[in-house]
Amino acid sequence: KLKSLPPNLANDALQEYDDALQIKGGSIRNQGAYLFGVIKRYVSVQERATGGEGPAILPMGEGLTPLVHERLETLVSSGFCTLEEMNEKVKSKIRMLSETD
Repeated sequence: KLKSLPPNLANDALQEYDDALQIKGGSIRNQGAYLFGVIKRYVSVQERATGGEGPAILPMGEGLTPLVHERLETLVSSGFCTLEEMNEKVKSKIRMLSETD
């Protein structure tokens, strides 16, 4: 299933799995099944994107879109969070979402 994904989505799926291992560690009882679930979700999103829902549901990828970047700046300037809280880890998770999410 992983080979059916474009390289950027395959990398995103593996990065999400790696992040989960770093955060949850030993609480993931069946790591193989967890990895399969992550990959399955990415494959499902890819199939939906190519099957009619369009590329807008795909993750943003390497960079945040201008609209998302502007919204994040608004969150910081409004006091909702600090610039330090809006670190690279948070931004990397946001890049895994589509712009509409």
